[in-house]
Amino acid sequence: MDLDDKLVCAAREGDREAFSRLIVQYQEMVYALCYRITGRRHDAEDLAHDAFVQAFVKLETLREPSRFVPWLRSMTLNLARMWYRRQRDEEPLVETAAGEMDAYDEAECARLLQSVGRLPAAYRMPVVLHYLEGMPCEDVAVFLGIAPGTVLSRLHRARRILKEDMIQSEDEEAIAMTGDARFEEEIDAEISLLLEAFEGDRQSADRLSAVLVHSPQRLARLIREPASAVTVTNLARLLPRLGRPGIAIVVRICVEGAEAALDVLETLVGRFQENRLNIGAPGMPDLTMYLIADELLAQSKDVARTVEVLIALMESTRHQASGMLLGEVVLSLGETGYSGLFQKLQQSSDPQEPYPLSNYVFQTLRNAGTWFLDDINAKLRQGRSEFWLAALDAFGAGICDYGQRDGRPAVPGPRFIGETDDATKVALVQLDQSSIDRGAEIAAGYLASPEAQLQRTALRVLDRLHAQEYAGQVADRLTDADSRVRIAAIYAMAGLGAHQVATRLLALAESQDAAERRAAVQAIGRLSPEGALEMLRTRLADSDPQVRGSAVIAMGELRLPELDQELKGLLKASDQVIRKAAATALYGMNRKAPVAASPGAPRYSTTCFSVPHAIRTRHISLDAAMRILPEMRVYSEPEVTQYIAQVCGDWSTIRRSLVDQRLLDREAGQYRFTDLGQAVWRVEHAIMDGWVQLGSGGLARV
Repeated sequence: MDLDDKLVCAAREGDREAFSRLIVQYQEMVYALCYRITGRRHDAEDLAHDAFVQAFVKLETLREPSRFVPWLRSMTLNLARMWYRRQRDEEPLVETAAGEMDAYDEAECARLLQSVGRLPAAYRMPVVLHYLEGMPCEDVAVFLGIAPGTVLSRLHRARRILKEDMIQSEDEEAIAMTGDARFEEEIDAEISLLLEAFEGDRQSADRLSAVLVHSPQRLARLIREPASAVTVTNLARLLPRLGRPGIAIVVRICVEGAEAALDVLETLVGRFQENRLNIGAPGMPDLTMYLIADELLAQSKDVARTVEVLIALMESTRHQASGMLLGEVVLSLGETGYSGLFQKLQQSSDPQEPYPLSNYVFQTLRNAGTWFLDDINAKLRQGRSEFWLAALDAFGAGICDYGQRDGRPAVPGPRFIGETDDATKVALVQLDQSSIDRGAEIAAGYLASPEAQLQRTALRVLDRLHAQEYAGQVADRLTDADSRVRIAAIYAMAGLGAHQVATRLLALAESQDAAERRAAVQAIGRLSPEGALEMLRTRLADSDPQVRGSAVIAMGELRLPELDQELKGLLKASDQVIRKAAATALYGMNRKAPVAASPGAPRYSTTCFSVPHAIRTRHISLDAAMRILPEMRVYSEPEVTQYIAQVCGDWSTIRRSLVDQRLLDREAGQYRFTDLGQAVWRVEHAIMDGWVQLGSGGLARV
C-alpha cells in the first residue's frame, strides 16, 4: 500500500490531517479540470472547493483506496455537470458536420488549455469531456442530456473557435491555482461546520450550499447558538462563499437581536483589510460587504437596529473603503442613521479621536455637512472644549478646499460620481455659510485660552475655515510665549493669506528655534513678501536640514520663471536634502503664475466641484461604474461603454473587470446584472439617493 492509499484510508476513518494532505496533493489537478469547464477562476475555485468537501463527506463509499484519483475526477465532473446545467446557454445552435480535433504539440498545450477555458459554456463542456477526458460522444450526450448530433456540432464549432483564439493568443499563462493556504483552510472550515451541524454523521452530511437549499435550519441553529469561537470564525470564513443565501440567514438572525449572528458578521468584516479583490482599483469596498449592506437594507423594518448593526460592523473593519461604505449606508437612512452616528461619536473621550482616517464614524458625519457642523458648534458652547474643538478642526480639514453649488459652499460626498451633466448624480453636500462663520467665531474665542493646546487647535480651525476676518487676532499670537502657539500662528497666517504680516515673517525666519524658522520659511513661500528671495537664499545654508529643504520648496512657490535655472543648478548640489527639494520644486509642483482674485470674490473655490464640470472620479473605479448605470437592465456593449466613460478614464479595463468580478455577465455583446451586481447597484444607488438629499439642502430634522 503506497503513501496515497494510506492517506485515503486514514481520511476515510476521519483523519482530517490526512485529508488535508490529499487536498495539497490533488488541488492543482481538480482546479485545472474545473477551470477548463468553467473558464473563470472564481467559478473554478468554487467548484474545486465543493469537490473536495463532497469527497470528504462521501469518502466512506470508496471501497478501493487505489481508485481515489479517478473517483475524485468522476465526482468533480458530476458537480461540473450540475454547474453546467445551471449555466448553459439554451439558445438553439446551428447543426454542422463534425470533425476530429487537430493535434497540438506539447509547446502549445498551455495556450490550448487557456483557449478551452475561454470557450462559451455550451461548447466548453463537450470539449473537456470528449477531448480531455476521453469520453465517447454518445456518453457525452447522455452525461449532458442533449442529442448526440448536438454534441458533434458543438465539437465542430469549438474547433473553429479554438483555432481562431490560438492564432490571436501568442502567450498565455498556464492554469494554476491563484489561491494559497486559504483554499485548504476554507475546505477544513466547511468540513468542521458540517460535522458540527450533523453531529459527526458524515453519511448524512452534505455540502453547505446544499444544506442552505434543503435544510437551512441546520445552518441557522449554528448561527444562533455557535458551539465556540472557532465556529464563529469558520462561519465568517465561509460566508462569502455561501453568497447571498447564507448572508441573508445571518442578517435575518442578526436583526432579530441575536448577538452571536452579529459576532459572525463582525468577524467577517474584520478580515476585510486583507482586500482579496484583484481588480486593479484601489479604494473599492470588499464585494461581500455589498451583499451584507443590501440584505440589511432589505430587512430594515427596525431602522434603529439596522443602524446599530451597521455601526458595529463599521467599528470592526480595518478596510477603509468597506468601513466608509457602511457609514454611507448608515447616513442614507436619514435622521435615524445620523443620530446613531452622532451618539457613537459622543461616547469618545480622546481629543485625537476625530483625526484618523480609520474613524469611519467621524468621516461619515463630516459629510453630513451643515447638520454636523451645527451640532459641533452647539457642543462647543456646552463644554468638552478640547474634544469638540478638535472635531471642528477635523471637520474643517475636509472643507478647506471646498467648492460651491448653487452659490453656496459645498463639499463632495464620498460617493461623488464625477463627470456628468446630471446634477442629481453629483453628490455635493452644501454648507451653510452662517454655520461656518459661527464655528470660526467660537474658535476665535479660544485664542485667549490659557491652554496652549486649545490655542493651537483654534488657530488651525481659523485657517481651515478661511476666517480672514480674524487675521488680526491670529497675528497677535505671533508673539506668544509658547513657541508651539507661535508656529501654529505662522501657518495660520500663511493659510489666511495675511500679506500684512509678511514682513514680520522675514524676521521669524531668523529665529533661534529651528521649527519656527521652518514654519516662517514655508509661509514666506506662500505669501511672497518683498525681500523673500534674498531671505530664502540665506536659509540654504541653515544648520537644520528641514529648513534648507523648506527654503528650496519655498523658492519654487514664488513662481518666478527666472528661478528655473537657479533651481536646476541646485539639482547638482552636494547636499542631498537640497537636491531632492529642488527636484520637487521644479517637477512636483504647479508653478504657473496665480490668477489674481477679483474684489469681492467668494472665499471658496468655484472651479473644482461645480456642476457640470466635475472631474472624473478615478481612472479605474468599479463602484463609480455601477453608480452611473441608471437602471438594472440589459445593456449593449456601446451603452455600457458610453456610461462608464463618463466617470472612468480606463473604460476598457472597467468593462472587463465588471465581468471578471461577476458584477455583470457578458454574452453576445449584451451585459446582464448578476445577483452580486444587482446588490452593488442597489446599495450604490441607495447611497446616491441619500447624498442627493444632502446636496439639495441637507438632512431635514423631523
